[in-house]
Amino acid sequence: MDDEMWSSVIEANLYGAFFCCRAVLPTMLAQNPGRIVNMSSVAQWQGLADGEANYCAAEAAVSAFTRCLAAEVAGENVTVNAVAPAIAWNPFLARVYGEEAATDGCRRPRSGDSPRPRMSPT
Repeated sequence: MDDEMWSSVIEANLYGAFFCCRAVLPTMLAQNPGRIVNMSSVAQWQGLADGEANYCAAEAAVSAFTRCLAAEVAGENVTVNAVAPAIAWNPFLARVYGEEAATDGCRRPRSGDSPRPRMSPT
């Protein structure tokens, strides 16, 4: 993995969370209460064998950053949490990894999984 690939993923995931939190935190501290929910991934614990160490490292860093920020603002009536959803099979993953990659790590959505009913074009 070259430096550019490593940096682009770290910047998008970790720096993105940092810059968003930095942008909203002063207002939340002034107006309190405030709630920040960062997005992470189970990849931080599972690891991926497909040359995605940059992604796993970035997501682990987002979780560590979230825990540290939560501790920093705990007394200011602002909560900071992260959610780490599992992998869900989707069209993007199918394009990147191919249809055959949908194994136990990715659950294919069933047609009835949608919280909204499908609308027929009648």
